[in-house]
Amino acid sequence: MRSMSRDRNSVPVRWFQSVMTVAKHLTSMTVLAGALALLGAGPAGAAEPIGLAKPNGVAVASCTTGNTVATRAATFTTTVAQKPNSKTVAVRFSLMRAATNPPSVSRQIVLASWSGWTRSKPGRSALVVTRRVDGLTGPAEYYVRVQMRWYDKAGKTIATSSVKSGSCAQPGYGPDLSVGVARPPLPPAAPPPDPDNPSPTVAAESSMPTYAAGSPIGVTITNSGRDASRPATLTITGAGTVLATADVPAIASGASVLVTATPASCPPKAFVVVAVKASVKDVEPSYSNNSRTVGVCAS
Repeated sequence: MRSMSRDRNSVPVRWFQSVMTVAKHLTSMTVLAGALALLGAGPAGAAEPIGLAKPNGVAVASCTTGNTVATRAATFTTTVAQKPNSKTVAVRFSLMRAATNPPSVSRQIVLASWSGWTRSKPGRSALVVTRRVDGLTGPAEYYVRVQMRWYDKAGKTIATSSVKSGSCAQPGYGPDLSVGVARPPLPPAAPPPDPDNPSPTVAAESSMPTYAAGSPIGVTITNSGRDASRPATLTITGAGTVLATADVPAIASGASVLVTATPASCPPKAFVVVAVKASVKDVEPSYSNNSRTVGVCAS
């Protein structure tokens, strides 16, 4: 597609745009061959840094998230200015992804449509190139590395540079399971004989609910994530020993289920911990709420 535009000084420039689709990633490229005076602000609501890049830099032009693949996208823009002795310039993008839960080192996402160099026409004062990618997943951060080259009139490379953009953060869209106790336990244990000088262990135990072997424990499991969960497993432990397990059905986003398990034994004064283990196919945004200490076993 080709169209004409004018800057504030009515200097005509030409825009060349092509759109390419590769596998599940939709990428687009817009090459502006014109004066740096055309640079303007990026779209509102995008991730920082926003807008078109400064000369010889790269920026996040837009970053969107959402519940559908079509709304999880990022756009990156680079600007390359001519050097005193250069006649043409060229750039090449590399898309990088760093998982954030758990954190991992960055790795390159290979997109065939990004593999080539985009080169300016001779005599242009600057080159602005934009790349867009859709279908992003999380939890992760996406950014680009941009390689730049400057050529003399003979086509020889006279300078190179590499710059890195800011990141577009994509939250996790999987299920997020958490546990809470629904069935009231036995009455609290009696206070220690000497309330003025209780041991830390006894004091902690006396303030927590008490559970007995053979008594069912009802656990409410809530899915606060954006996606439904697959079947999972509830485990109740005490003193490092598994006391009971139960199957957890699939849970819709925003829903809760009550799962009951009955410990066959309960080591005296052992802390009782309930935990839900998600399916290996589910990646949760956070696992910090998957378990909790709910009380102690009766003496």
